[in-house]
Amino acid sequence: MFNMDNQTLIAISGIVSTLFAAVFTGFLTAWTSIRSKKLEASHTISISLIERRESLYTEFLDEVNSFVYRAFEPEDLKPTSVTPMMALETKVAMIANSATSQAASQLCSVAIEVHKSNEKTSLSDKFMRARDTFIKACKDELKLLYEKM
Repeated sequence: MFNMDNQTLIAISGIVSTLFAAVFTGFLTAWTSIRSKKLEASHTISISLIERRESLYTEFLDEVNSFVYRAFEPEDLKPTSVTPMMALETKVAMIANSATSQAASQLCSVAIEVHKSNEKTSLSDKFMRARDTFIKACKDELKLLYEKM
């Protein structure tokens, strides 16, 4: 066997511990960097999804409002006039939580009821309540999504 003195042993253990520390530090730095980049990417994706959701809700609300305002024009209710609103309501139902989805469905029902009715002005309060319910459901849902981030 080798006959090593204390100084050689100390030198070898110093070199080994320095190499181990360098490798461990490098690994830890790489892991931390990768993890932070993943979290940042996840955060960016979450914000993008929330913004798309906000945009869809706004587009849906604009279409419903337009549909109801067209009810005061002298024209019959045609299936094609309902299609854009119902298509957006379906998109909302696919991504929204149940409260927002139900509020969107109710808002569409009231909008169609206003459009069909001969007494449109008497239903305007009902429409405004349904609209406010939808807006509140959207705000509550988006608030929860932002809090989860």
